[in-house]
Parts: sequence; structure tokens; C-alpha cells
Amino acid sequence: MRPVCGRLPGESDQPAPRNTETVKFLTVALKKIGGRRSYQVVIYFTINRPQKEANMKHIKWDEIPAERLNDKFVRKLAWDGKIMIGLTLVEQGYVVPLHAHDNEQVTFVTSGKWRFTIDGQITDVGPNEMITIPANVAHTAEAVETLVAYDIFTPPREDWINGADAYLRKPAN
Repeated sequence: MRPVCGRLPGESDQPAPRNTETVKFLTVALKKIGGRRSYQVVIYFTINRPQKEANMKHIKWDEIPAERLNDKFVRKLAWDGKIMIGLTLVEQGYVVPLHAHDNEQVTFVTSGKWRFTIDGQITDVGPNEMITIPANVAHTAEAVETLVAYDIFTPPREDWINGADAYLRKPAN
């Protein structure tokens, strides 16, 4: 026996609106007496279940206090949900010690220059350039020039949020 598909009266062949979800509501298994053939009926319902509303968050960097980690590294942090962004001002000569973290990272430089070393490969990242660093990959960076950069992490760096990032707070070299 072939499966038979059909629509309910008034059902559209258009996809469900974005604020709905299709749920496998009920599965009924029927067996023919004598046991040679069995049939399965699956009923799907599209239900209007409100999804979590997307709340836009407006961030004003001028209203976020700067945090001085040492004499060459200043940052501001903003995070919400699964993403964090740090606005950093780093003076020439500062070296971020070798470290790795569970977070994916993108660093976007707006002025100056970072020199990243990842797996022995050196990459200079200057104005209007960015670098992506996968999670759990050891890396270091040197401020070749005084720079302003945005560090974006997913998920947010808990050590940055709670101040447990001692490797950055050591006196600059």
C-alpha cells in the first residue's frame, strides 16, 4: 500500500508563517490482523506558538566605562546572549601572552596594527582588516603600532566578564 498525502480543508500549500512551528503531534501504528502488513499514520499540525521575541539592544560605547587592564591595555565590553564585543585600545609594544579559549574570535582592527602568531604563522592585521581564530587554538598578539580594535567572541568570554583574565592584567612588558 502506498502512502497517501493530502491537505485538510482550507490548508494552504504555502509554508507556515515564521512565527509558527510544525509539530509532529501524533503517531499511530496500525497492524493488519494476521500480522503481515503494518501501517503507520503520522499526523502533523501547524500550530501558532509565539516564538521568543527578538529584543534589539542599543549599545552606546560612550556610556560604557573603560577598564584599564594594565598600563598599555584598555577595553570596554558589551555582551548579550551568545555574543560579546570588546572595544580595545592597546599601546605599541604590548604583547598578549600565549593563550587559548573555548570561544571563537574575530578581531577587527580600525587603526594601528596587531601581529598575531597562530601555530607558528605570523599575520599582521591593520586598519579595516580582521582575523578569525577558531576556538581552542593557542595564539598570541603583539601591538606593532598603537591600535584600536574590536574583539568579537561567541560565546561571550566569561573570564573577561568576571575579571578572571589574569594573563591580560599583568604589568605590560
